[in-house]
Amino acid sequence: MSHSSSSIDVHSIVYFYQGAPVDADAIPAGAEYTCFLLNEEEVTEYMMFCEHNTVFRLLGPAEDGDYAARAVAIWEHASTLENGPEISPDVVVTVEVPDETFPHNISIGELEAYKVHAEYRVDVNPESGEAALKPNPDNAFRMEVTDRGPHPIPVKHVFFNQDKDVLGIEYPLLGFDEKYGFSGPFSFVELSEQGIQAMRSIEDEGDDWDEEGQVIFPVDCQAQLEEVLRFVTPELVAFVDLEGVPIEHDQIMEHSDYRRHWFHNDQTLAMSELIAARGIAHTEIINVPQELHQQTLHAYLRRIHASKEAISLDGLRATHYVVLYEPLSQESTAAVPLESGQSKLHSSIYTLKGVQVVSECMVFDAEGRPIKKMSFGRPGEKTLMYEEIFKFDENGQPVDSEVIHHDFS
Repeated sequence: MSHSSSSIDVHSIVYFYQGAPVDADAIPAGAEYTCFLLNEEEVTEYMMFCEHNTVFRLLGPAEDGDYAARAVAIWEHASTLENGPEISPDVVVTVEVPDETFPHNISIGELEAYKVHAEYRVDVNPESGEAALKPNPDNAFRMEVTDRGPHPIPVKHVFFNQDKDVLGIEYPLLGFDEKYGFSGPFSFVELSEQGIQAMRSIEDEGDDWDEEGQVIFPVDCQAQLEEVLRFVTPELVAFVDLEGVPIEHDQIMEHSDYRRHWFHNDQTLAMSELIAARGIAHTEIINVPQELHQQTLHAYLRRIHASKEAISLDGLRATHYVVLYEPLSQESTAAVPLESGQSKLHSSIYTLKGVQVVSECMVFDAEGRPIKKMSFGRPGEKTLMYEEIFKFDENGQPVDSEVIHHDFS
């Protein structure tokens, strides 16, 4: 049966609680449940997602390009359903969009599938009190890309505005726990210029978005990624256990905890990863100029996503930090003055979500001993927060340190 834009034909309702069909009176008070509203041919007209006997989401398919009319028809039908649950004033109405009605230029792999949804929210006129359904201004359309496996895994989520311009792309990363298996608590986001403006408007409305702390990865970024691929795609790899004992390649599956060292073709160290509980727990990338740190972080996250590598959920050892080190330097600056023979090593510390934690600078004496660690709130020796001065005994052995806090307000 065709789902025309405004036609709703419901002959029966099936209730699902905890994934199984149940009678309506068997659903506990306050529980979450789902209603499937079926037509005469037992095809779903739309679904109601409920909690505390209140509908917080409506979802239904459309078979033509008039998504708005279909959304209104679903909303109006649910609102007037005899003995039906109450409709939340914040209800979200989502319409499944036919592929042929939504042209796009998003790359979809041969082993991937996608669905597009149009999203609508209730808008109440403050003067008249009349309610109307309008497209979600910050997420009018959403594309969900998954692989084609027997248990589809999310590949990416693409968000569009009303003009079908891309706002952003979210890339989920797979978390892995040895007891519970795979889950998905991590993701990073690429934003277009329109997406950045949308996030700023959300922040203006009171929602939390820390633009200064968040690294903004661009959507159209292939050229920038290719510029830094050499830092995150070394070809030579060696494995060692946590005591530094080498592990043969054919024995690596016997170990759940180890370090993976990557080398350039000249056998210089490029990158080191701590693997804990069979997932990536901590990463350090070596000899990356500071102006390329954010691009390199982006390329590394893209690499993890493309390879479907697991992220460790080990609560004790997994920092989920990506640390990028620039080459050792002997350049003295106003923020980090160096004496003769001294050197400094800058690092930028990020989370897997693309949030910069801190920018650090380690200062070494002429013998290569660390004598001071400086922590900055911004990249490039900006906003000094504190410095830790290391103290040594007469034999040159470290004995203590002193932390000096700076007013960076």
